[in-house]
Amino acid sequence: MELTKDTIALNKREYDIKLWYFQGMPDRFGFIFDSKLIGKLSACNQELENTEIKLQSHLLFNVGSYTLTGEANSLLSEIVDSIGDREVKSIDVIGHTDNVGSETDNMILSERRASAIVNELRKIITDSSVIINATGMGEDAPIATNETSEGRNKNRRVEIIVKY
Repeated sequence: MELTKDTIALNKREYDIKLWYFQGMPDRFGFIFDSKLIGKLSACNQELENTEIKLQSHLLFNVGSYTLTGEANSLLSEIVDSIGDREVKSIDVIGHTDNVGSETDNMILSERRASAIVNELRKIITDSSVIINATGMGEDAPIATNETSEGRNKNRRVEIIVKY
């Protein structure tokens, strides 16, 4: 048996896993974690450089919609152009909403918005080895108060995390 240590970043959500326990010698034991591949396995002890981009939802979508505006397409193209020739490992797109409306509707809206951006990024990025993930957070991760319109405006956002 060989000891291997590695890390894989998972987005916040529930995953089905299988976990087997085995025991060899009395002073040694271990676990085998098996799941369908979520993304590329990282190399041991390798730190990834991240670029985080926060975009207000009104720059990308009309109110209550998850259809990208024409301006959104050019904005996403500019973001991809800004990456340049750097080797991108993965891109995480995380949609957020304010707390107006039902929690369920907000979660669905944030997921659909993140997916719409992922679909557009897949059209722009020609490298098929780049993993692009969509996650909807709904109203679960506010960065400002939802008690004011200014705060709600800040909470309605999309975060794009580029990992190199």
